[in-house]
Parts: sequence; structure tokens; C-alpha cells
Amino acid sequence: MAVAVACLFAGCVVQSVNPYYTTDSVCTVPGIGGEWTALDDQGKPESPRPWIIGPDKIFTFNKNGAPGTLKAVYFRIGETLFLDTTAEGPTQQMSAWWTMHVYPVHVVSRIDVKGDRLTLTPVDYNWIEKALKDGRVKLPHLRQRGEDSLLFTASPEAWMDFLKKYARDGNVFSEKNALHLVRSKDSQDKAQ
Repeated sequence: MAVAVACLFAGCVVQSVNPYYTTDSVCTVPGIGGEWTALDDQGKPESPRPWIIGPDKIFTFNKNGAPGTLKAVYFRIGETLFLDTTAEGPTQQMSAWWTMHVYPVHVVSRIDVKGDRLTLTPVDYNWIEKALKDGRVKLPHLRQRGEDSLLFTASPEAWMDFLKKYARDGNVFSEKNALHLVRSKDSQDKAQ
């Protein structure tokens, strides 16, 4: 998520003003709840605090332990699980001016759970930008003048069609953007 947050400000995360899911696709993901340790590129803990994943919220921590809360909606297309996240409002009092500058956008990640390992893989921004330019993908979006970033305005139904088509495409959901987590030992003990 640290990579995703850095990319968010650099404009390299695929963001949508609308959800990526339809209400009939919403599901629960058995076994995903609990504490998960985010890993860096060398497979070592990235943060001194584990992430806490719940049924509708994810409490994240960066490498310095600073918190961030995400609203979470899990959904399924066929056999593939996805996660739609949006930032939850700030926990501390913020100025109205600051609040006007924060977009309530959605970010989607494919979920892969294997034992005590969890991988969250977002849509590759470079791939989708190229696919829009060459016409392979047609999704409504806005490009701010002078900015190299896209904001998608596609409907949830259009996103569902896109995700169904590309769910297992390694170019769209590239490993280079994946966030790897391992279930925290304490959380493992509580789950058993």
C-alpha cells in the first residue's frame, strides 16, 4: 500500500469515481480477517504494525507506523475475488479547505489468498493508459489538462465487464504492483 499511496500522488493508480462492483457481486472472503504484515521487496516486514483487515474496513500502516483507514468492499466475478477500497474520512479535525482537495475515489485490487499469504494486486496504470490510447479498452475517463493522470467515470457495470475479461491477465494485474502480506503470528493463533 505504501507503493500504492506513493503512486496515488504520482497519478499511477487506476482510480474511479464509481465503484468497481455491482451490489449482486458483493461477497465475504472467509479467512481474510485478522492481522497481516505487509512485506517489502525483500520479503521483510514493511511496517512495525500489522494491517488489520476486517469485513468492511482495513487499517493500514506505512513504514513509519502512520495509520490510514480504508473502507473495503469485497466482490466476486466468477472465481476471482476483488477488493474495492476508498479512503475513510480523516480521524482528526481537518480544515474544510483541505477536505475540498480530497477526491473520494475507488481503487480495485485482485485478491489472492493462499494459506497464510495474501496478495493484493491493483490494475496496472501504464497498461490501462496504453490500452486506452490504442483502443483495446474503452472506458469513460477524464484527463486533467496538463496532468498525466486519469480519473475514470465508468459505471460499476462497465467495470464488472472489464474485470471479467481481464481478471487473470498478468499484464493488467501485474506482479510488479502487487502488495504481499503474511498473516501475523498472533492472528494465526487466534484463528485456530
